[in-house]
Amino acid sequence: MFTSELRRAYLTADIIMEVAFGPDECKWPKIKKSIKLIERHYGALTGKNKAQMVREYGEEQVNP
Repeated sequence: MFTSELRRAYLTADIIMEVAFGPDECKWPKIKKSIKLIERHYGALTGKNKAQMVREYGEEQVNP
C-alpha cells in the first residue's frame, strides 16, 4: 500500500487495510509513505496553462 505522508491519507490507508485484510495488523502488507504523493490544489489556477495565466493576471504576476 502506498500513501502520502499526510496524516489523513495514512489513516485512510489503515481503514482500507483493515477492511481488506482484517483487524490483525500482522497480516497486512507494509504501508509505504511517500512525499511525492501529497496532493496539491491550486484553487482558481487549477487546469490553466501559463499563457492563460498571463492573459488573466498579467505577465508581471506570472513567473517565467
